[in-house]
Amino acid sequence: MARAGQSRLAETMGYRLHYEQDGAAVVTLPYNARLDNGADALHGGILATLVDGSAWYALAPHYATRITTVELQARLVAPAAGVEVRAVGRVIRAGRRVGVAEVEVFSADGRLIATGCGSFVATSRPLEIPPDALVPEPGPAPRPGDEVTE
Repeated sequence: MARAGQSRLAETMGYRLHYEQDGAAVVTLPYNARLDNGADALHGGILATLVDGSAWYALAPHYATRITTVELQARLVAPAAGVEVRAVGRVIRAGRRVGVAEVEVFSADGRLIATGCGSFVATSRPLEIPPDALVPEPGPAPRPGDEVTE
């Protein structure tokens, strides 16, 4: 497993990131009562943020420039009350300019809490990786004739 440097959002929310051998980005959020909603379960906006983040982390190593979210969908399927959650992002397609990733969010006991997906577009801004960050190597560049998602 490779480790990645922490972003400001990761520090604020308290989540950790690592990559699995298959390249999946795993964002783990320990339980924090300050992130609960009025029903004492993890707020849906926090779950949507985990979907966005783990999808971004899954796709980012495939691009030489920064990517940004252009579409995000989160489906909340069960409450997460008083438990650590883990969001697993996997690349569906990494085109030249547009990438798509899917995410599943699980409770510490393995229950499915949320699913989602995100679309991201490559920008002209350089991808700035902190010196202490290790991320998977970018995949091969698309070849002439490859289908490109725009």
